[in-house]
Amino acid sequence: MRTLMLFWIVLTLLLFSTATLAEPVQESRPIAADARVNINAMVGQINIQAENTDEFRLTGKLGEEVEELEIRGDRDAWVINLRPKDESSNTQVNGTTLNLTVPKGISLQGRVVSGGFAVRGLEGERLSLKAVSGDLNVDARPARLDLATVSGDIHLKGSGQEENRLRSVSGRVLARDLQGRVEAENVSGVIEIEGRDIRSARLQTVSAALHASLKPEQRASIEAQSHSGEIRLALPSGLPLNLTARSHSGQIESELGGEAVRSRQGPGNTLEFQDGAGSLSVRLQSFSGHIRLEEH
Repeated sequence: MRTLMLFWIVLTLLLFSTATLAEPVQESRPIAADARVNINAMVGQINIQAENTDEFRLTGKLGEEVEELEIRGDRDAWVINLRPKDESSNTQVNGTTLNLTVPKGISLQGRVVSGGFAVRGLEGERLSLKAVSGDLNVDARPARLDLATVSGDIHLKGSGQEENRLRSVSGRVLARDLQGRVEAENVSGVIEIEGRDIRSARLQTVSAALHASLKPEQRASIEAQSHSGEIRLALPSGLPLNLTARSHSGQIESELGGEAVRSRQGPGNTLEFQDGAGSLSVRLQSFSGHIRLEEH
């Protein structure tokens, strides 16, 4: 009984000690409507909300793994750094959460190792976020968008108005409402994207499925490549399509026209089809993954 009581006393003290180490954050600075903001962190969940304001406000708490919060710059460019206590250690997220409010028109660049970003409402020139093990959750419409993870998922609602780059190694890439130019790459994580007014799309996966439902412009170009993952592309009917699909050992099916035939010069299937002027170029290629074209 004494041993059990001692255990609970020690556990309570440890929990109380950990809680007291969370340092509150309450900062604000003047900022230009089109300023540049750079965030660098080894750890932490960073939530960013864009609105009509002439200052940035930073609130939240720092966990015990953070040595220092550094804020430097001027109203045209701010840098926010979260410095860990030991940069060489295998740092894990342990209670660090920051909430940042900024003007809608800023450009934002952010990097985090063990943690993630959630961004809403940005409409500036550029949004670039990179994470190793955390997720990127974005609802924004900047001019240019660049999102990259290693094992974390990418959840995107919205789009870069001009260009989009979405990259992961093993996390999922899930995006809707894309437009303009799109690049999406993954190794073993699924890619699922939806878009309209697409000017170009370059999509690539190795072993996971690649599913895309797109409404491209009539002179757009779409390219998709896979090794063993399935490629499934859905397009509207009646487009001036110039289609070529090739697979070494995977099946090819099309609801948009054409029929796959065996190659005469070696293994593989090929489907070629042209409808109308053929100004919409579609090129699909896989090694062993199936290719399926659908009508929507």
